[in-house]
Amino acid sequence: MHRFTLGLAVSIVLGTIAAQAGTVSVQMDQARLLTFSRPVATVDVGNPSIADVQVVDARHVLVLGKVFGVTNVIGLDGRGHQVVNDVVTVVARAADEVTLDRGTQEMTYACADHRCEPGALPTDSAKFFNKTNAQTQSYEARGTSAAGRH
Repeated sequence: MHRFTLGLAVSIVLGTIAAQAGTVSVQMDQARLLTFSRPVATVDVGNPSIADVQVVDARHVLVLGKVFGVTNVIGLDGRGHQVVNDVVTVVARAADEVTLDRGTQEMTYACADHRCEPGALPTDSAKFFNKTNAQTQSYEARGTSAAGRH
């Protein structure tokens, strides 16, 4: 009898905790504003390689979807009490991409206004992914360098 009662109590508590946790869905390479019910002092992400957060103020953070996957965001108030523990699901980009398959190689292109450019995803072939990311990093470095000269 005690086992059943304890099991029932644990199930009710866990069910309540699960019901209180929200789910945030964000597309890869997109940001979404998350609003807390109460002010938070600390915000952290379970796996920052999947999603990242940028604090806007004590009640708002921007959640950035980095790669496909699931993690969580935890917010604590000034006394260390949990205010939020939301599941963050990062989903694939919208229909603005094209994926080409050449044998065992996969290459993803991001498309807008009747034009497509390489937009590598972690699921792409390593050669395409590394080349595309190297080009992007070089382009960003040149822009940052040029902006720093002014």
